[in-house]
Amino acid sequence: MKKINQIRLYKFIALIVAAVLLYYLAAFSNMPDADERSIVTMMGVDAADDGGGVTVTAHILVPVSGGDNKFNQDTEQAEGKDLLDAINKFGVMNGRKVEFSKCAVLVFGQTMAERGILRETKTLLGSRLVSPGTLMILTDGTTAREFLKTALDLGEETGENIGKLLNRFENTLAMPYLNLLTFLDGHSGESRAAFMPCVELRYKDGADKTDGEAAGGGDGRKPKLNSKADIFSVNAAAVFREGKFVRKLTPDATQGLIFTMPESKRGNYSIDGFSYGGRHFDAVYAEVPKKSARIKTYFEDGKPKIRCDVRMKISLTAQHDFSYLFDENPAAQNGIYAAISEEFQKKIKLQIESAVLAAREGDIDFMNLKYRFYRYNPQAVLAYEQNTDNAFLRDLTVETRVYIGIRN
Repeated sequence: MKKINQIRLYKFIALIVAAVLLYYLAAFSNMPDADERSIVTMMGVDAADDGGGVTVTAHILVPVSGGDNKFNQDTEQAEGKDLLDAINKFGVMNGRKVEFSKCAVLVFGQTMAERGILRETKTLLGSRLVSPGTLMILTDGTTAREFLKTALDLGEETGENIGKLLNRFENTLAMPYLNLLTFLDGHSGESRAAFMPCVELRYKDGADKTDGEAAGGGDGRKPKLNSKADIFSVNAAAVFREGKFVRKLTPDATQGLIFTMPESKRGNYSIDGFSYGGRHFDAVYAEVPKKSARIKTYFEDGKPKIRCDVRMKISLTAQHDFSYLFDENPAAQNGIYAAISEEFQKKIKLQIESAVLAAREGDIDFMNLKYRFYRYNPQAVLAYEQNTDNAFLRDLTVETRVYIGIRN
């Protein structure tokens, strides 16, 4: 037999073997079809009441047979000696296998965060139970179970998958954005630290908080739009060191952190007011269609220093109409815009300095500032730290330069 024909025969046999294997894998696999699974969209992790174990709360979507995009949703809970033990107890519920691979959001309760979550996050990434891109948030003073229960009453959009809502904050100035891989990456580096956004949910005044039947109802209807609860706050970040919650940043420090992140490129921003020509004007609100940030690291007079350059384009909202002043004095336009820009610059500088100060005071490099020095000049950092009188973060100073362009 010619060699070319031998190759063709081998390929044909290989295809037959592959087809047979696929058939038996499909026939004997214990993986159910999609409509036979319960899909976890959010997972909450709390410290168990005994202090040593872990309680997992899962927000689960259960497809309803007989139609597309129909489901029931509810929360289920399991407790175990560790995270995997608790997750394995979900197993099969209501005749369906519980799948965690589609989980979009990891929610950690306050007590669990104080105990430490490094082991749990490493377990999730290493076991591939969830995606490395799964969002991570910390509940603001409550348990993850309470958070997920409240999330059920957020309405159709967020009740179905709060990840869709939180994804809107990616690349914006609204809140710091963190996923599982980024959190662990921060703890594997020089700083051994990271930040995590805090989210607080609250019920609306007069809302009925009693537990009813699973959201969506037995006929598979989606939750109604008139939600009982709302996202109350997303403007703060929590700081972690060695996987343990250390402190919560102020809103100003959190905003300063966001401004140093190149990923945050757009959003909304405001100042409390400004003065021009002897007159004081109230708060000014602006849209930010474009923002960039660049941090330069260097040593000056033997001390570490960073310079943060922020460039922003802003568009004043329609309510800020100063045309009547321009009619009185055409030259006033440049003066008013200059005064507004100055106030924006002052506020952003103070917020960035507040973030760096928080890192210095806590001696915790959640902004990965030291990494930036190591990246470009590791020898200089090592030489600096050989002197025991030096403390890198304590000695670090920041210079912030803000450039504002106003669109008419």
